[in-house]
Amino acid sequence: RYFSIRTDGFVSIHAAEEPGDLITRPFTFTGDRLCLNFTTGDQGLLQVELQTEDGVPVPGFELSETVSLRGDQLSAEVKWRSCSSVSSLVGQVVRLRIRLLNADLYSLQFRQAE
Repeated sequence: RYFSIRTDGFVSIHAAEEPGDLITRPFTFTGDRLCLNFTTGDQGLLQVELQTEDGVPVPGFELSETVSLRGDQLSAEVKWRSCSSVSSLVGQVVRLRIRLLNADLYSLQFRQAE
């Protein structure tokens, strides 16, 4: 028999028909874009908000400004309506709030554009 496991897909954060929020601990990052490895069902989605260390949404990076992510992606770039680069927040302490609906989140990574 042959088995294969999705890249970074050994475990996931899962939300079913009721939306769920994952809120990270405060951290700093490098890179200018945020990429997610995820899958969603037909009616599923993921949205991402960047927050200050105190949990206050960063203007322009609010949940309501997220371009919703859907489908099956190994490295989908998170984008907000006003921008997609997170470079203005490099070195600042932030938290992520990730809303999931009928979705699995396998991993996230901040990357530098190539």
